Amino acid sequence: VQAGADATRGSDIRTVTKAEAPDAEACRTACRMEPACQVWLFMGSWAEDHPDWGPCFLKDARASVLEDEGHAEDAAGSCEASDRAPGVLPLDTSTLGRVLVTGPGADSLTYQSGGWSIRWQGACADSDFAGGESIKQGLRRLLPSSVHLDSTRGCVIDAPSHSTARCDPAEEEETLDAARAADAVVVVIGEENYTEKPGDIVDLGLIDGQVSLVQRIAAAAPNVPIVLVLVEGRPRLLRGLTRTPQVKAVVHAYLPGPHGGGAVAEVLLGITNPSGRLPLTYPSEPNAIHQHYHPVSAECAGASVFLSATVDECPVEFPFGRGLSYTSFNYSALRTTTAGHVAHPGVVGVSLNVTNTGSRAGRHSVLLFVSQAFRVGRTPERQRLVGFGQVHLAPGETGALELSVRTQQLAFTNEFLETVVESGDYR
Repeated sequence: VQAGADATRGSDIRTVTKAEAPDAEACRTACRMEPACQVWLFMGSWAEDHPDWGPCFLKDARASVLEDEGHAEDAAGSCEASDRAPGVLPLDTSTLGRVLVTGPGADSLTYQSGGWSIRWQGACADSDFAGGESIKQGLRRLLPSSVHLDSTRGCVIDAPSHSTARCDPAEEEETLDAARAADAVVVVIGEENYTEKPGDIVDLGLIDGQVSLVQRIAAAAPNVPIVLVLVEGRPRLLRGLTRTPQVKAVVHAYLPGPHGGGAVAEVLLGITNPSGRLPLTYPSEPNAIHQHYHPVSAECAGASVFLSATVDECPVEFPFGRGLSYTSFNYSALRTTTAGHVAHPGVVGVSLNVTNTGSRAGRHSVLLFVSQAFRVGRTPERQRLVGFGQVHLAPGETGALELSVRTQQLAFTNEFLETVVESGDYR
C-alpha cells in the first residue's frame, strides 16, 4: 500500500481537513494493533464500523508515503531498465538542453495506479487522489533549471471498453515540433486503469495509436533518442517498437502508484540505479508465449528443431529475469559447498563472488537456475529457478553470496501423480 497502488472497494471517502485528522503517529500505532486496518486501508465497511477512524486512515495513508522515503527508493530500484544503447540512460543533464515527455501515461496518477485505487476500476480522475506525482511532474521537479522540459499529451486513451480502447492523437503538431527541438524524448505508454473481468482484452497488443505515436516522433526527429517508459499491469506487446532505431532504452515501471512518478524520474535521471528483474517472460508475439521453464521438447513457431537445455529461449521481447543496471557486475569463484552425492532430503549449497566492475554503486540480484538433461517419465524443463540472492556493492567492491537449494525443489510430478526427486546429474 505504501509504495504502490492503494486498495479500495469503491466506497466514497469524505474529504477532511488537516485540523480534523487525528495525530498521524497515534493513528499508525492504532493501525498496527488492528490487522484489518493494515489490510483494508480505505475500506468503506471498516469505516462504517469505526466512523472515528475515517480521517485517521486518510492522514495515515498520506503520511506513510510522504514521510517514509525508503518506500519510494524501493519502488525506484524495482524498475527494470532494458537499455539497447549503453550511455543513453541515465539521461545526462549536463549535456541536455531540452527534453520532451509525452504519451498518455506521462501525466496521469490514474494510469500510474491502475485498478483498485480509490475505486474498483481505479480513480476517475487525478483529483481523486489526496496527493501524488506524475512522471512529468517528477521530471520537472528533478531536472536542473538549465534543462527545459516540454510536455504534451501525444495521444489520449478513449476506452468505451478495455478491449476496444484506442489512443487518439492529441496536440500532434506540438508534439512533433517539440520532438524536433529536443535532445531526448521520453514517451510514456501502456494502458488505462482496469481490474478483474471488465479489464479482459482479446489482444495483448498496445492500445491502438501508441505505436504510431512513437513512429511519428521517430520519423519527425530521426536523430533524437527515444526512451520508452511502460506503465502497465500486464505485458502489452510492443509491436516492433524496440527495433525502431531511435528507441534506445525501455524502462518497465509496472503500476508505480500515485507517488511513483518521482521514482521513475529518478531512474531516468540516474539518481537511483535500477536493479529490478522481470518476474515474467515478456512476449513479442501474441501466439508465441513460451515461459522460461518450458519443456526442452518445445518448438518455437516456425522452428525445424526442438529446443534443448542448452538452446536459447524462443524469441521474446525480454526474457524472464531481464533487468539492466547503470553499473556492471562480474561473477567468479562459483562452486558448490556440498561435495559428491547429496541424499534426499538434503541441501546443496552454492556460493559465488560478485564484483561491481562499474563506476557506480548498485544492487544486483543473482538468479540460480537448475536444468536436467534427462528425466524418466516426463520431459524436463529447460530451466527451473531454485534460488536467488541480492547484494549491494560499491564500485570495485566484491561480495560473497551463498545460496541453498533443497533437494525437494528438484521434485516433479510423474505420470502416477507422485512427487518424485529423481537421481541423476543436475546442472
